[in-house]
Amino acid sequence: REFVEKLCGRDLIVVAEDPVNGLSTPSDTWPTGKAGDQPKCNSDIERLKWLFASKKAPPPFKDGTIEIFNAIGYRNEVREVLRRICADKITVDDTELIYTNSESYADLIYSLCEKLKIQVTFSEGIGSHMTSAGRTMMGFLLWIKEDFGEIYLRRVFESSGIEWEGWSKADMPGGTTLGYLLRTSGLGWGRERYSLVLENKIKEANRAATDFRKEGEDEGAAYQETKARNLNILKKICENLLKLIPVKDKDGKIEFGKFCEGCVMFLDKHVKKLGENDVVFIE
Repeated sequence: REFVEKLCGRDLIVVAEDPVNGLSTPSDTWPTGKAGDQPKCNSDIERLKWLFASKKAPPPFKDGTIEIFNAIGYRNEVREVLRRICADKITVDDTELIYTNSESYADLIYSLCEKLKIQVTFSEGIGSHMTSAGRTMMGFLLWIKEDFGEIYLRRVFESSGIEWEGWSKADMPGGTTLGYLLRTSGLGWGRERYSLVLENKIKEANRAATDFRKEGEDEGAAYQETKARNLNILKKICENLLKLIPVKDKDGKIEFGKFCEGCVMFLDKHVKKLGENDVVFIE
């Protein structure tokens, strides 16, 4: 406020908003001077300014400008609003949705409109968690925060929001396969355990493949050989991800600049751009 006042000086003009009868003016409201005579109320929608002083409101017009309905739960409320918009053939450009709590409604409106291919714009923007790229990045940061617990990296893989060079090849393991290998590795947490545990699992799979070959069980041998190959790919991916994050010094701290560089590199090289919002988030 102080910045705007100094910037505008005497040329500052504050446009008065419609008063809300029955409520006191907030203490931090900018003074607007005299607003002049209030326009005459000509419709039910204009009677909303008396919502908190209903006894003083003008008589209803019953002109259909206000319609009140209820639904059980946030999702059903949003669905009913969209149904009524469609039923009344109201264009999207002529529609404004006003909600009481963005945490309760914004995600629902975004996901439903995205599913229904309805163009929607949020005045306050959308949170990073509402994009695939944002969720992948938050999963990566959570993995770091929780001492590199395998469960968090597993969720990043299983979300299919991460990509790697060569993943488009037919013989590359998918995110679900990598997540399964992590879950069954017994790795737990700690950055120093990734190479050690996964290397042991690779050796274990190779030994099992050799034993199967000796016994003439080619199918079992092929399975273990594929498992060893996938574990080796997983090991390389984990090692490369860990290289993005600087190691703590003797005081348990990391260099923030290098940490940011690693996060940017993860975003640029390893986060999928599944839609326009993902591109905007990454850029």
